[in-house]
Parts: sequence; structure tokens; C-alpha cells
Amino acid sequence: FSVNMVSRTIVDWEKVNKVKRKSEELKNKLKKARREGKSKKVHKLMKEQQEFTKKHMGVLFSPMKTMLIIIIPFIIIFQLLSSTYGGWVVAWMPVNLPWPNLNIPLLSRFFPGTVASLSFFGWYLLSYFGFSMTLRRFLIPSK
Repeated sequence: FSVNMVSRTIVDWEKVNKVKRKSEELKNKLKKARREGKSKKVHKLMKEQQEFTKKHMGVLFSPMKTMLIIIIPFIIIFQLLSSTYGGWVVAWMPVNLPWPNLNIPLLSRFFPGTVASLSFFGWYLLSYFGFSMTLRRFLIPSK
């Protein structure tokens, strides 16, 4: 929730979405010109697309500002929680998951126990993708 709120506050999503729409429009025009075999138009559109990308590079990478602000607190909190809950079974799944035990040290560190349990890292991934992407739909304006 906090990552999405910081992203919503810091990034001008209206501007980002406008630039993404324009970029997509240029890409579609370029595809159409290539399909029709118009080499002069293709060359002109490629040049226009390059200039547009150079001009709006800052806007396209502005969502990365959130990561720069969040990364240090995230690492600290993740390390604290991982050192506390690392190696424990944090969540029991209601069903057995169909992944085999491959005896890979790194994989067994993150997903210990039976296939019906998740360690801290596995639970974090499941929670992040489940909640963050859903919250993002509501908190951050899309195209």
C-alpha cells in the first residue's frame, strides 16, 4: 500500500500516460507504414519516434523515482523480517502446490517444508502480487 501511495504522490501519472499513448500511437503508425511498404514514411516515423523518446525519456522513467525512494527502507524492513521469520513455515496453503522438490539449495531456502507451505519469502511474493497489483488498479490512474 505504501509503495503505491508514494508512487501516486510522486509521479505525474497523467503526463506518463499521455506520453505512453503518444508512443504507442507512433509505434502503430510505424507498423502500418512497414506493412504497406512505404520506406520513406517508415524512415520519417523512425526518426520522429527516436526524437520523441529522447525528448520524453525523463517522463518515461519517472515511475522509477518511487523505487529510488522506497528501496533503502524496503531492504531494511525485509532484512529484519527475513531474519526473524526466515526458515519458518509462515503460511499453510489450502491445497498442495504441484512443484517438485528438486533439491536445489537456493529454492529450498525460500520454499522450505512440504509443497503445501510457504516460507517468509514465498508468502511475501504471494502477498505482493496479490495485493499490490490490485491496489495499483485503484490508486494509480491508468491509460
